[in-house]
Formats: sequence, C-alpha cells, structure tokens
Amino acid sequence: MLSTEVCVLKQEVIDFRSRVDALVEENATLKQHEQTLNESLDTMEDRLEVCEQKVRELEDLLEERDELLDERIREIDQLKSELSEMNSDNSSLRSRLRELRDDRDRWKADNEKGIKIINKLYKEQKERRLRDEYMAANGGDASGADRIKQLETDLEDRKHTIDTLNETNAQLREQMEKLMTECSNAKKDVQQWCEKYEKKEKMLGDLLKMRHSTSPTAIGTPLTTPLTQNFAQLSQTAAPITYPRVLGWSTMTGQLTTPLRNSPYSRASPLGMINRENIPPTTTVTSPTLSQIAPTQPNLS
Repeated sequence: MLSTEVCVLKQEVIDFRSRVDALVEENATLKQHEQTLNESLDTMEDRLEVCEQKVRELEDLLEERDELLDERIREIDQLKSELSEMNSDNSSLRSRLRELRDDRDRWKADNEKGIKIINKLYKEQKERRLRDEYMAANGGDASGADRIKQLETDLEDRKHTIDTLNETNAQLREQMEKLMTECSNAKKDVQQWCEKYEKKEKMLGDLLKMRHSTSPTAIGTPLTTPLTQNFAQLSQTAAPITYPRVLGWSTMTGQLTTPLRNSPYSRASPLGMINRENIPPTTTVTSPTLSQIAPTQPNLS
C-alpha cells in the first residue's frame, strides 16, 4: 500500500512538473506573441507614417495637376475665344470689307463692349474656379482627417489588446508561482513519506529479527526442550512490545505482539500438537525482549 501511495505521489509530482513545463511553454508563446504584436505595431506605425507622407505627396501632386489643368483650360478657352473672334473677324472682314471704313467706329464700340463682357465672364469664371478649388481642398482635408481618426482608433484598439495580454501574462505568472510552491510542498511531503516509509521498513525488519532471533548455534535446528512451564512464565512476566504510530496507518496504531518461535502458536513446532489445556488463559501472547530469551540447546540425541 505504501509503495502504491509513493508511486501515486511520484506520478503527481511528475504531473505537477509537466503542468509547470506546459505553463512555461505557454508563457514563452505569450511572450513571442507579444513580441510579434509589438513588431506589427511598429510596422503599422511605419506604414502610417509612409501613408501620411504619400497622402501629402498626392495632395501636392493633385494641387499641381489642378493648377496645370486650370491653366490648360484657360488656354483652351482663350484659344477658342480667339478662334471664334478670328472667325468672326474674318467673316466680318470678308463680308464687310467694303463697309469697313463706315463701320469702324461702331466696331470699336462693339469691341469694347465685348471686352467688358469677356472680362466680366472671365472674372466670374475665375471666382468659380477658386471656389471649386477651396471646396475640393476642404473635402480632401476632411477625408485625410477621417483617415487619421480611423488609424488612431485602430492604434487604441491594439494598445488595449496589448494591455489585456500583459494582464493575462501576469495572471499566468502568478499561477506558475503558485504551482511551483505547490510542487515544492509536494516534494517536501514526498521526502517525509519516504523517511516514514524507511522507518516503517526498519521497524518491520526489527520485528522480523525479533521473531527469528536465536543463538547462532541453534539457527536451523529443531527445538526439543519442553516449553509449557517456561512459556507460561515468560508470557506472564514479559511486557508486550508496543510500537508507535507508523505513517498514520490505522492497523499499525495498536500493540504489535508476536508469539515466540517455540510457542504452540508458532508454525512448524517440533513438539507437534500440544494439549490446549496446558496453555495459560491469556488473550494475547507477547514476545519477551532479547535479554529475557535464553538460548536453547540443540538435541544431541
């Protein structure tokens, strides 16, 4: 029973060690996961900076393209207006070649009036263009601000995730420390059990020696001396040998008594079957001490 209990305790110690190893491996994986998250956070921050730089570059490029487009549109409008004017002038010149001198004054007035109208239209077009550019610029800033807000929210979420992982890591470390203390206590208990088991083995060895202790000359020889009177005297005078509690086992708390080797209760008695009337009325047969047992002489006949 004790050997099985020791085996069970050893198995529990092995289980505790395996649990500690599993927790250590889990802690290492969590640290590796934290490192990967930190690396991903750094990469995201780098990507954020790169994206912001690209956004600024694209905004600058867009503004340059808008300015170039506006310049091209103005040039096209000017060319169209000049072409239309030239066409009208050519047609008028061709149709009114003869009436040129007569209509010269009127043409100047009409030309000045047309210039005023064109300037007014050009001014309105310029104001409209500036208004459109302002609206476009404000819309681009809003989209960039929304993008920055979104990236900030993502960054906050990742920070929250890292904080939760740190908390779980701390909890796992506390559990690992508790398990290590439990393992140390279990090791101490196992050592105590081993010491108690060795004590019990020593006591059992002493019991076996007490049961089989005789003189060196009488070992292995049959006993032929009558033992009825001597056994009665020894059983009345000898005090029982009591042993303390061993390992807390219930069957080992009482007095341990063993019959003498040459008593009628012992096995393989050379005297054969002894009359039970000659046996003293004692409930328990106690073994005397080594000093009280006299060495028996072998039968020389």
